[in-house]
Amino acid sequence: MIVKQRTIPIEIIVNNALKRRLMPNHPALPAIDKDLYKKNAGHYGEEAMDYPLKMLSKKDYVIFHGLRLPYDDMHFQIDTLLLTTKFGMILESKNLGGELYFDESSEQLFQTYNGKKEGVQYPISQVQRQIKLLKALLQRNMIPVVPYDFQVVISHSSTILLPLGAPVLQKVCHVHSLHGRIEKVENRYKKDILDLKTLQKATRLLIKKHEPKKLAIKKKYGIEKNEILTGVHCPECSYRPMQYKKGKWLCLPSSIKGCLFSRPRRLLPPHKFHHY
Repeated sequence: MIVKQRTIPIEIIVNNALKRRLMPNHPALPAIDKDLYKKNAGHYGEEAMDYPLKMLSKKDYVIFHGLRLPYDDMHFQIDTLLLTTKFGMILESKNLGGELYFDESSEQLFQTYNGKKEGVQYPISQVQRQIKLLKALLQRNMIPVVPYDFQVVISHSSTILLPLGAPVLQKVCHVHSLHGRIEKVENRYKKDILDLKTLQKATRLLIKKHEPKKLAIKKKYGIEKNEILTGVHCPECSYRPMQYKKGKWLCLPSSIKGCLFSRPRRLLPPHKFHHY
């Protein structure tokens, strides 16, 4: 049962809006485009897990997507959490192509893509930290801790995972292998640790503790509020601003020559930014 649906990350929503509402030569646009590319890729990777997760028993599994939880003076984010009466499992999505080399000794991940090699965050350590903080949060709220497992899920089926046969790759899989990996974990944990009432209590706690991320536009990109262009865009010609008359938004014929939406058309009000 999915108790927290996957949503479009706030960075994608806000950055798409910023691209429409900044001057074409604004100096922040390259950074916005770069962040938007990364976030879209990450969101695609997370969505790729949805199909294998549909095969899980709705009766046995409680599924959370995109949890962001506080602990002391920090927050930690979990792509997908599976919770049962017997065990918990964190799924960390990575939308990375090319070759991925997992170096256990140095706890580094090296990606080689289009002939270029670079280091990226080591996801194994990342998920182990998430498990540690999640356990501490539940214990602090008097909820018994179940055994936790995890998988780093690679969304590109063509991505090559190295070194072949390394123990670390037992914790890494392509998305098409995810359901089989979950079944292996199921087979290891047969004993109930939580009763249904306690599982429901844990579910309510995690939903209550979830804190959506806020994007500080001024701090991140140095954009002042007065730099954001206001007004409603025409959906046909992108002219701005349209005019609001008698309950409808109008793109005037005189604004852009040849606009097909010079007639009245219902539109949503302008996007308002609450991320300063």
